[in-house]
Amino acid sequence: MALSGASGGCATEKTPALHPSGRSQERIAQRDWLRESWRGRGVSRELNVLALFKGDERFIFVYDDDSRAALIDDLRQKAADPAVVLNWFDAAVLMERIKNPTPVGDPAVTED
Repeated sequence: MALSGASGGCATEKTPALHPSGRSQERIAQRDWLRESWRGRGVSRELNVLALFKGDERFIFVYDDDSRAALIDDLRQKAADPAVVLNWFDAAVLMERIKNPTPVGDPAVTED
């Protein structure tokens, strides 16, 4: 094994060089490449986010328009499972939101 540097500050050939931030140069290069490769690209499809906060439980669903039916089926299964805190009323409210979403920018929706 070849070592470089003086004792106390030794590094092996396999030890990557570190950036002043503490990250390896290779990791920094990967991050920069990813940023450049995605720059200027928009999101290819819209995603919907539906959340329910119930006590200590958090239910967050991210779905696209093509997966609405699958999500409704999943909500039914969760409501039927006694181990899950989600009840039938919660599922019904969430299913109504999935079937009839509120448009973004709708004046009927108020932000606090």
